[in-house]
Amino acid sequence: MSIEEEIARTKQRLAALEKQKAGGKDDSDSDIECIEVVEAEPNYHGINRSWRALQEFLVKVVRSKHPNIKSQDAAYKQAADYINCWNTLGYTYQKLKDRTADNELKFQQKKVAFDSFPKELWTKLNSNREHLANNVSLSFLIDRSLEHFRKVIKKEPRALKR
Repeated sequence: MSIEEEIARTKQRLAALEKQKAGGKDDSDSDIECIEVVEAEPNYHGINRSWRALQEFLVKVVRSKHPNIKSQDAAYKQAADYINCWNTLGYTYQKLKDRTADNELKFQQKKVAFDSFPKELWTKLNSNREHLANNVSLSFLIDRSLEHFRKVIKKEPRALKR
């Protein structure tokens, strides 16, 4: 079937449907067909790929801290604001993860108090408060970030000790 024949056939079907609708015989939308569903990738709001795992984690928990956030995009934006706090301090995802692992090891060896690392992070973040977004809670950021990194570290295979 040629394109012209297909167009003519489609026009005839459309005319018949319009005539049927004008006659009031069928008021339903049963002739509507869903052709394709496309899911868009989330807007990460400029966050580097290395931070995406933390961002995805924060998106899940950010609404509990910020009940005014209703949309998924707003949750990604808020998570990006939190991650940008770490970027402001010069941390990379790997560096913060390594520092968390190092602190966990020192805590297990009873060399440091459990809350020494979170306090250090809070002090650094608070001293840079003017460079951070207004809508961030430093305690929430630190607690949830460390929670994420502890989970990640726990899932990783342990290096062989020599």
